[in-house]
Amino acid sequence: MPDTLAGIVQLLIAGLIAGVLALASTSKSKRKRIDILEALVIGVVGAVLGGSVFNLIGLTATNTLGTIIIAFVGAILLLKILQALRKK
Repeated sequence: MPDTLAGIVQLLIAGLIAGVLALASTSKSKRKRIDILEALVIGVVGAVLGGSVFNLIGLTATNTLGTIIIAFVGAILLLKILQALRKK
């Protein structure tokens, strides 16, 4: 987790971008409007999840692009987990 204000802002921005990309790429209805708060929550939780998974395999982000990629992968993983839980 980030310990500075700049790190927190970077996590929020990367989470928002990752959340929007993840929702847009997994949306079956191809909705035109994505809720910003929903994208932010999915992206930030995805960033934490993705960071944990990548950390387990020994990879870390060294820049903002890496943070966005890890957050995106985590957000996709989160959406797939939620989708599987809804089917049960």
